[in-house]
Amino acid sequence: MNWMQTVRMAFKSILNNKVRSILTMLGIIIGVASVIAIVASIQGTSKLQRLQYEAMGVNRIDIYGYKRNIFYMIFIHFIFHIFKR
Repeated sequence: MNWMQTVRMAFKSILNNKVRSILTMLGIIIGVASVIAIVASIQGTSKLQRLQYEAMGVNRIDIYGYKRNIFYMIFIHFIFHIFKR
């Protein structure tokens, strides 16, 4: 079977199974579009985060407190003992 016969058979198969072909193309289009949307969203978020860090300045550190519980105290105690060595 040569190359032209293979292409002709492929087109016949596509034309004979129109619904299957349309659904397959629709699935591929939706999949590619969703990947593009996710990548664009991640890149936009990264850029926004970088711009916010740049706007804070170089010599600034923000520390936020929250209610301490026993697990927090145990964690801090553990960390101090690790870096004490």
